[in-house]
Amino acid sequence: MAPKKVPPSPGLVPEPDPEPKPEDPEVTLARELRERQNAEDRRNVERDELLDRRRVEEMEQVAMKLTGMERAKLIEDPAKSAQTKSERGPSVVYVKRLLGNRAMAPQNFVIPIDERTTLLGLKQAIQDQLLRQGSRVSPTVFAPERQRLYCLQQEVIAPTPEAAQQPLKHFHINPGATVYVAVVYIAQGPTDAVPSKFR
Repeated sequence: MAPKKVPPSPGLVPEPDPEPKPEDPEVTLARELRERQNAEDRRNVERDELLDRRRVEEMEQVAMKLTGMERAKLIEDPAKSAQTKSERGPSVVYVKRLLGNRAMAPQNFVIPIDERTTLLGLKQAIQDQLLRQGSRVSPTVFAPERQRLYCLQQEVIAPTPEAAQQPLKHFHINPGATVYVAVVYIAQGPTDAVPSKFR
């Protein structure tokens, strides 16, 4: 059997729901302004991240193109390549800095090396050369951890700090080679995040 419905007592009348109080206009305006500012900040962060990704990808494309041209020259004329290497001498590598701004003057220099020169030692020498060429910035801007080296169409990567202590020949960087360096600028905000493939 269905339960019987108990009729309401005639002496009890349900009270009407209280009407909602109107919100203070100043509070409403402040909330809208805060939401607009948050949306604008999100758009700025997304735009800056996109620009940073494009800049890094352009640097990678330039590095691949330059190393490809260098390799093509060696393949086309091996005799000239051997002669050039003999003229250069057996104890240096040639470093070219990759710049995103074409209006900036290129920075090319020579780093003396020997059989004991490590990858970390090469990066420290590059840091010294960049600072010596009149760059009025903090020395940490060109720190080894911010340098990306490319040689023979490949990025030179040391997966661990111990690996960076290996000689250059372990990374296929031989005397007379040309090494391209790109400096990645990393700020404190989230807008300068670097993709994981450029670790």
